[in-house]
Amino acid sequence: MIDVFGHLCYACLFGAMILLGQKNSWGWGLRLAGEIGWVAIGFVLGLTSVWFWGLLFCIIDANNWRKWRGMERLGSVAPRAD
Repeated sequence: MIDVFGHLCYACLFGAMILLGQKNSWGWGLRLAGEIGWVAIGFVLGLTSVWFWGLLFCIIDANNWRKWRGMERLGSVAPRAD
């Protein structure tokens, strides 16, 4: 059963990347959901590296979502490549 949950978490991450590529801010929530799922899997299986990296990516994603929201308020939806 946990393998099915892992595949659903991967599907969330995949869908999130598609949404973010389309500049849809719902991708951040979906990405965090997928990462939180992997943190849970890491705890259940007792794999320190899985939950450590999952938590690290959750922190990075939350920070990037915060920056994204700030840029939306300024009128720029996504960062420009300079």
